[in-house]
Amino acid sequence: MFEYLSQRPETPTGILSAKCSIGNLSDIAHYVNPYIYQHKLMIGCDKPERALINKFGDATNQFLWSIYEINADDGIVMPAAANDDNFNPVDNLGVNRPE
Repeated sequence: MFEYLSQRPETPTGILSAKCSIGNLSDIAHYVNPYIYQHKLMIGCDKPERALINKFGDATNQFLWSIYEINADDGIVMPAAANDDNFNPVDNLGVNRPE
């Protein structure tokens, strides 16, 4: 989930669940977040401004999942910082780096 979101911020619930084979995204985020808090990051979701539309043309209740940076001074989540083109949380954690 972390690796997928690091490459694809603002992924809708249905796509993230299917691509990562996770039935309960919130449960996994709740489990992972304590490990990435020390790096000033967290996995979370945000409700889109307008409801996402499914293949039948109906509005859905899906959220957009991303990795967010936490401001070290006040603990406030900084949504744009972790999703801009220059921020790569995988690089910062050393995940998937060659030895």
